[in-house]
Amino acid sequence: MSSLPRRTRDDLFPLTQPSSPAADEPAPGRSAPTLQPPRPAALALLTDAPAFQPGARLWRTVHFQEVFHVRSEKELLALLEERAVDLVVLDPGYGRGRFLDGLKRLRPAVRLLFLVEEPRPPRLLKLRARGHHFASLPCQATPRRLARGLLELLFPRAEPRRAVSGLRVVFGGRSFELENVSCHGIAWRVSVEELDEALVPGRVVRALEVHQGDQLIFTAAHARIRHLSAVAGGGRFRVGARLLPAAEDPATVVEERLFDDPITVSSLLKQALERAEFRFTDAHDGALLFPGRWDARRDPFNGAHPFLGEWPERWQPGGVVRCCFELNNWGCEYFAAIEARPDTATLALRPPAVVKGVRRREIPRHRPSAEANLRVRFQLPFAERWVECRPRDFTVRGFAFELPESRGPVLPGTRLPAIAVVGLDAPFAFCAGVVCHVRPVQLHGRRHLHCGVQLDDLGEARGLIAVDALVNDRLRDVKSGQGMHLDDLWAFFYASNFIYPKKEEAMRPIIDQVKANYGTLLRERGSPLMRTVVVNSPEVVVEAHMSLLHAYSETWIMQHLASVGMQTQNPNAVRDAYLGTVNMLNQLDGVRWMRAYFQPSKSFPDRIAGVFARRVEDRNRSILNRYAYLNSPTSRGDEADIGLSIRPAEEPDLQMLQGHLAARGSLAEFLAEDGAPEERGLESIQRLYARHRLRRERRFVVAEVNGTVLGGASLEFSSFGLNLSEVTNRCTIHAWQWEPHTVTALAEYARLAYRREGFPFCVVMVDPEHAEVLTTRGFNYTRDYACWTLHRDIFPDYVDYIEKAFTTRV
Repeated sequence: MSSLPRRTRDDLFPLTQPSSPAADEPAPGRSAPTLQPPRPAALALLTDAPAFQPGARLWRTVHFQEVFHVRSEKELLALLEERAVDLVVLDPGYGRGRFLDGLKRLRPAVRLLFLVEEPRPPRLLKLRARGHHFASLPCQATPRRLARGLLELLFPRAEPRRAVSGLRVVFGGRSFELENVSCHGIAWRVSVEELDEALVPGRVVRALEVHQGDQLIFTAAHARIRHLSAVAGGGRFRVGARLLPAAEDPATVVEERLFDDPITVSSLLKQALERAEFRFTDAHDGALLFPGRWDARRDPFNGAHPFLGEWPERWQPGGVVRCCFELNNWGCEYFAAIEARPDTATLALRPPAVVKGVRRREIPRHRPSAEANLRVRFQLPFAERWVECRPRDFTVRGFAFELPESRGPVLPGTRLPAIAVVGLDAPFAFCAGVVCHVRPVQLHGRRHLHCGVQLDDLGEARGLIAVDALVNDRLRDVKSGQGMHLDDLWAFFYASNFIYPKKEEAMRPIIDQVKANYGTLLRERGSPLMRTVVVNSPEVVVEAHMSLLHAYSETWIMQHLASVGMQTQNPNAVRDAYLGTVNMLNQLDGVRWMRAYFQPSKSFPDRIAGVFARRVEDRNRSILNRYAYLNSPTSRGDEADIGLSIRPAEEPDLQMLQGHLAARGSLAEFLAEDGAPEERGLESIQRLYARHRLRRERRFVVAEVNGTVLGGASLEFSSFGLNLSEVTNRCTIHAWQWEPHTVTALAEYARLAYRREGFPFCVVMVDPEHAEVLTTRGFNYTRDYACWTLHRDIFPDYVDYIEKAFTTRV
């Protein structure tokens, strides 16, 4: 290392100590306010410009920690070898390519500033053409303009400000004129009389709103006062505030977990390798450095991440990086140490030992394909312009988009009163929304804003149609069957042998009511009661079919799987029907549980549902029970056959039933069937069906002897045809004492109750070990049903299972 040449006191000087007493004096009649850098910085000056000489007025305008004044290129290079500086100020005469190349080799992160007399000196244009990056300032500028130029170059704002007019900021019953906004803050002006303790830097303002006339266009829960400065002209001050993130709503955080088991962490990172998108931020200040993805060709356990964007100079081996990704509705993060300086493509990180996961998002994001041509159009209030863009992802609750920062700003809390969504099967009417979050990202070398919008009033019917379109966008052969003509679907049921002769014979007494009610469910495209999935091809109108029935307030039944078998042109038609149905459930708002009935004796339903259900060990979120399915004409039996006292269940009885099911490990089934006392009659879903002139209700009864409750039963009464096996018109029996006598008493009571309601048959579902007892009472034991109840947390895993296990004809 070369030794540093001898310098006098004037060569190395602190700007807080001007060398000339006369230079300290302010201009006549004016004060000399100073600009303070946000953190220490060092400058090197190789210039003869008078404005940068020791004692100049510039140094009374802005104060830096250290300023080095050098006389030659050699002295500057020696200085840079000895220590780091943040900015080098040069005259254009020093702009030689070889000198700048050596300077950048010594300090790649140093910034360059040329003082110019003309806007575009030819020499500097040639340097820029050779790939050198620098800034320039006119040397004739005022000291304050030069000071602001230095600060903007050394400490660039995270987001640009935009001047606004005609807006007012309101908080605490007070109103002020808004001056400018950025993506993370706002500024307004106040008079001397309006200054008080609430506007002191560091104070927090609550319930802040921005109005344009009488219209509310923005709201923020909290904002922190960052600065208070005088405005030229006297009597006015500028107040700047930074918007603070809203407090986490406990309702949005379903679960928080630390994954510290090595096997679990490895499995999590393996899945992230295949599907997750990563964000890398500085572990200390949280600044977003660059987004990225795992390189699928690399081993995830060597900690190798792909490298995008400019390598941050402050990242050195031993530094710490915060890595974030989303996987299966989990927001995961971990901290990793930098192993070594990267090559041109890879960032080497030490594999983590602990991963923190927070489950937040119930409805997974769907990234629209290019074929969908999905567009959103809305107006940004602060930008005063309309924006039309392709959303990065879309759900029925909201969407996310990315916008060049120059077209902003976009503030969290901004209301978007008119959003048009075009491309989801048909143009939608305008709906409203609010910007929930904004974060900067780098795209194609440019700074963009990633913004999330929550929709307020997409509407129930339009939301359901949007779900159909999203599923079709993901699975091109899968379409919604809502709106099909009933005759076409019925013909398919016969062709696929879904309605076989014995079933047709059983349905004959009620076939007209079944068709009328099923047609009501099928007719409406935005029906909240049933969603239908069909797989078709140009040669075959319908190859496979499956539907969902809104049976309980937060539970949908997956039903009516049918396929034309060998006539299908798509070898994965049945798999696609299952995938479309589960994906539709995953996108529906308000769904908590899925219910599926299938015959375990049939191999395919057991493979596609039963095998996965048995793999899930958490019985609180997945339960597979087996029931015997029995039916009987209601013309049989008599009240004298009951034998026990049967009465309507009360709240203590429901708690006893809940305890019985919890002891058996079937609590999930009780919750999925709206077992809470306030929903004992299916009040919520009953009102929904009544709007469509259909019936759906339930009664709980218990059997007792001498005040001792022996068991209970739920009796569901629905319109015919909601389920073609009539599991929505069934009696489910649970007995915990005197099982044979309790089961027969409740079954006889159910047969009599259905007769009084005008039903020609009674369906009973009971534990298979009690089925033989009921056959002696005139019930026909037709088959067993596996009843699978699945929580929506497991939906993504089930989708992965179907995609991986069923990729050919099954």
